[in-house]
Amino acid sequence: MNDNMLRQPMKNLQYLNEVKIILNAFEDSGITPSQFLQGLLVTTGNILEDHPTTLSIIEDLDFILDTLKYAPATSTETTQWLFRSAEKEYQVQVLRLTHKDASFRFHPGKTTSAQLAETKIENLGRQMEHLAPDLWRLLASL
Repeated sequence: MNDNMLRQPMKNLQYLNEVKIILNAFEDSGITPSQFLQGLLVTTGNILEDHPTTLSIIEDLDFILDTLKYAPATSTETTQWLFRSAEKEYQVQVLRLTHKDASFRFHPGKTTSAQLAETKIENLGRQMEHLAPDLWRLLASL
């Protein structure tokens, strides 16, 4: 999806009446869209995981997220949420890398070139990729 897809007058206006019916159903039921999504996707025992609506949301998730990202009403909030979420995940992964059990810790200022040569850089890379996969992909893309 790109920005133009959302700015075009919706050919999808054919669904406008159905959207209004669903909005009215939310009002009539007293349930909010976020409560609906949580009930659908986070139900105890995932009893609704095979429901066609659940499967459709999962299948169309990229499109749904792109819609939130590019729609003028939600673009800013979605971008801020994305950065906050990424930041939190990167922090968790950096903490994993620096945990004493990770065997990934060394002090660059105190490490000699001989010690660094002894350390298998490839092993460190594999370990980082394993412990912090998102951070690894980010560094690779940068």
